[in-house]
Amino acid sequence: MTLRHFFHAHLFFALIFGGGFLFSISSVDFERRNASDDTGYELTPPLLKWMSGGFWAASHDFLWLNVVQELGEKELIKKAGRRVLHSYRLMQELDPFFFDTYEQGGLAFDVLFRDPDAAIEVLSRGIEVFETRNPPEELWRRAFALYLQRALVFAHKKLDFTSARRDYLKASEAPGAPSYLAKMRVWLKEDGAEKTLARKMLPILISNTSDPILKQYYQKQMELYGNE
Repeated sequence: MTLRHFFHAHLFFALIFGGGFLFSISSVDFERRNASDDTGYELTPPLLKWMSGGFWAASHDFLWLNVVQELGEKELIKKAGRRVLHSYRLMQELDPFFFDTYEQGGLAFDVLFRDPDAAIEVLSRGIEVFETRNPPEELWRRAFALYLQRALVFAHKKLDFTSARRDYLKASEAPGAPSYLAKMRVWLKEDGAEKTLARKMLPILISNTSDPILKQYYQKQMELYGNE
């Protein structure tokens, strides 16, 4: 092989590589209308999968650890909330069957960030997966918790008691739901049941959690009802 042939061979492989690179990113969405920060750009699941070189599961785990660290910070600011919400979107599109991201995300935005719309967004994604995509039953035994948490957000933060009633009923009917949820069906027969149920659920939730932050949160909600 002459020097000229050697040079041409490298040029040929460079062209092949360049063509393959352009083809591989042709379907990647680099920009989305809903920005996660002030630049107007955000990382999307197709782009993240391409950047990870096939190791997207490791990228998912990195996002998960980063979110856990973010939630451990004492000072939570609005910008951090937007960043964390985008991380949840990425994780849930990369691995829609990872149940913990929905339950944790709903509680994080409801209790820590106090952003009911973001909480509803995260919980609704999980409910959509549960209702339409047949996730592994052994990993989704707490699916009822997504309905229950969304019902609480609708009742206490949005004052949408009709939507809360719907989710309370769905929570009681979900596989693996604890027996106390069956009492909701009785309570919901009463006049003005939606608001009454939201108040009656609080002491039950307090007694069924060992998380001090959640206990304090539910106790504050009870105090608000006591001041009415």
